[in-house]
Amino acid sequence: MRGLRESSLRDGNLATHLDAFHGVASGGKIYCHFEKEELREGYSGNADSYRAVGIIKKTNSMVVYFYNG
Repeated sequence: MRGLRESSLRDGNLATHLDAFHGVASGGKIYCHFEKEELREGYSGNADSYRAVGIIKKTNSMVVYFYNG
């Protein structure tokens, strides 16, 4: 997982940002939303970025969000 995280951060030009997963609304639903308290790590391009990588504290799993819309 570490190698995937590192390559995602480098290739996506991402920086530390725990508010990375503020959610995306589409069709009346919110997708890919995590509170910063839920994340052990979070990275994105900026506050309004459509690229983000995070590590969830509870499950130690990685979430990757790249939206190209």
